[in-house]
Amino acid sequence: MNIERLSPIGKCTTTWNIRIHHKTIILGIGSYNMDAIKKVEGDKKDHEVKLFALSTCGWCKKTKKLLADMDVEYECIDFDKLDSDEKKEMREELKEHNPSLSFPTIIVDDDCVIIGFKKDEIKEALEG
Repeated sequence: MNIERLSPIGKCTTTWNIRIHHKTIILGIGSYNMDAIKKVEGDKKDHEVKLFALSTCGWCKKTKKLLADMDVEYECIDFDKLDSDEKKEMREELKEHNPSLSFPTIIVDDDCVIIGFKKDEIKEALEG
């Protein structure tokens, strides 16, 4: 068994990563499925970026690739990988920014919302 303390993920203030037989369990206040919500590292940290996506969505994959190509750090929420309690919480958060609950949805600095894969808008929001 391997136990390590993680930096905050999502709304977690403290999380612990416990690996038992190649399974990962995240424990903590407001803890989330690590596969579903993850921080994607990047050198560009000028903006707080959150991506709501589906792991199987082609447009979501294009959005992830664009963010990776731009070397942007962001939080990625793969909505379809969330458990039911997490989905309920994240659905409410997403609905505040995108009432239609469509994917991908990118939130930049909690005030700019881009719905769908709109390459030019994404670049403008993150490079401007």
